[in-house]
Amino acid sequence: KYLLPGFSVLLAIVFMTFCLGAFIYFIHSISQEIQINNIMSAIFNTAKDRLSKLIDSEKDQNSSFYTTENWHSISTKKSGYIEDVDLETISEILKQKDAKAEILAYKGQYVFEGNEIIKTSERFDDEDNLHNEIYESFHFSKSELIEVNYLLAFKQLTEVAVKAMSPGINDPGTAINAIDYLTELLMLRMRKR
Repeated sequence: KYLLPGFSVLLAIVFMTFCLGAFIYFIHSISQEIQINNIMSAIFNTAKDRLSKLIDSEKDQNSSFYTTENWHSISTKKSGYIEDVDLETISEILKQKDAKAEILAYKGQYVFEGNEIIKTSERFDDEDNLHNEIYESFHFSKSELIEVNYLLAFKQLTEVAVKAMSPGINDPGTAINAIDYLTELLMLRMRKR
């Protein structure tokens, strides 16, 4: 007397199979992501890509420097990691006063309130709008990323090696892998000016 709707049962079986497959994929991918070898490999590849980009960008740069001892400095008004520097904006501002600049802080560096972040050959007063525009060209963040600061990769790989050699973990294979990654990153870093 009672007939089950066949199409809805078929849909339920298809969706159940899809959900089961998605769940198995999720468990597999999570178990792969938390393995230390995959984590170290991801850290290494990210830092290597960042270093390679920096080395490539240095090829076109002129290596002549100016003496900046008597230049005027601009200090930061807040603490944080320097996430990015808008070089185009700073360049346009400097062209207005026919000035030169030396950026003291680098991407990924943690600067404290009151630290000098840039020196300019011409004076920009605190009340001057150009002074504020130069300061606003520095973007701050409260977290650091390897994509911005490749030095963080050295720190993280060193921590992995030290923890792997601790008596509680005692995993010399992981420590050797970390040392190999560090060696390759240091060899790449030696090519950077």
